[in-house]
Amino acid sequence: MKYGEEEKSMETPTASKNSTMAWAVLSKAVNGRSEVIKVTNCDEADRAVQENPGMLYKAGPFLL
Repeated sequence: MKYGEEEKSMETPTASKNSTMAWAVLSKAVNGRSEVIKVTNCDEADRAVQENPGMLYKAGPFLL
């Protein structure tokens, strides 16, 4: 590495024309492990969590 150059440990994702924002609906931890139930849009993830607030939560956004 040359003087003045910075090492990047994580690259920042950049959106492209084909990128889509998504959210994951996950089950709340059972025995310390959560499971992904579905990957969807924000509105559908919100609805799923509202219907089952004690069992589900959402994570995101992330790029697909």
